[in-house]
Amino acid sequence: MFGKLYLIPVDLGHPSFEALFPTLNREITSTLTHFVVENQKSARRSLKLIFPEIKQGELSLLTLDKNTSELDLNPALDWLKSGKNVGVVSEAGVPSIADPGSLMVKLAHAQNIEVIPLIGPCSIFLALSASGLSGQSFVFHGYIPIDKAEKTRFIKEMEKATGRNQAQIFMETPYRNNQMLEDLLSVCKEDTLLCIACDLTLPNQYIKTQTIGKWKKLKTEDLHKRPCIFILGN
Repeated sequence: MFGKLYLIPVDLGHPSFEALFPTLNREITSTLTHFVVENQKSARRSLKLIFPEIKQGELSLLTLDKNTSELDLNPALDWLKSGKNVGVVSEAGVPSIADPGSLMVKLAHAQNIEVIPLIGPCSIFLALSASGLSGQSFVFHGYIPIDKAEKTRFIKEMEKATGRNQAQIFMETPYRNNQMLEDLLSVCKEDTLLCIACDLTLPNQYIKTQTIGKWKKLKTEDLHKRPCIFILGN
């Protein structure tokens, strides 16, 4: 009998397991010794937070990042085919959502291996649910272009899509967040809505939705090096 593939969410920076996760996550994680992880160092830290008694020396970790190929994941498929349950762990949040873990999940389905997602925080959906923007129709773009001309064109395309009541969700490398806000304020129309959601689940969490016109008048938070989700809507 094949093992099961568990998708194990991790924190977004909050130090308390009990504040964010159901006890079932700890119960399941405590039974696993084989993991597919985006980053081995951060995965060991996250697993320690979930299950403090975990024996690090007994763990088998296989890296799955943006450079990993399907062939590289054959050892994980072999684990599953031998009957071992395997956990997938991202660097932050939920595996497979804006995360390379989706490749492992796709390969598991191709082999008729059961995939079980566990409950945990996902910054994309936390931001959307708190934004007041469309939760019926939305697109997550990930990182948008860096080149100024391409970025301007992309922002205008996203803004146009909001006219169909479709929320446009995207992010930026944290050290470029302030520049991203400046670009949005200079490119978008006054009545376009913008949600900024940063440091989600943390004590200094900041979530605000205003029109571009109002954002221009506000004394905005310093977003530098803070994990942020941006959402455009109408």
